[in-house]
Amino acid sequence: MNFLKKIWTAVRDVYFFVFRYSSECQLRAQEKKNVFKGEESYLKKFSSYAELKKYQKRTKIFLVGIFLSAVIFGVIFLAVIIFLVQYLYSIFNLQNNFLDWGKIKESIREKSLTQEIAE
Repeated sequence: MNFLKKIWTAVRDVYFFVFRYSSECQLRAQEKKNVFKGEESYLKKFSSYAELKKYQKRTKIFLVGIFLSAVIFGVIFLAVIIFLVQYLYSIFNLQNNFLDWGKIKESIREKSLTQEIAE
């Protein structure tokens, strides 16, 4: 049970650190320095408000960079897939049947009829 309490405290500390103001983090860190509560906090390692604010700013910039990199990677990945599908359709001469269900059904019917005739 003590392990789950530590995990919950760590998750709350990360939430306060990333999504809240530095002043709220400082108040939370000062509150956690109270030994009698029995909770330990990651935030109590900062000795001053300025140090906490500086570290929080660097962390937020790092997280925004990771998020933007993931978004850019996702857009590039989708663009590559779209162009690859178009290229494969042009190689196999499928002639714009992509998501045109009427043409797809018609081509399946034609293929099944030609297979029945061949048999």
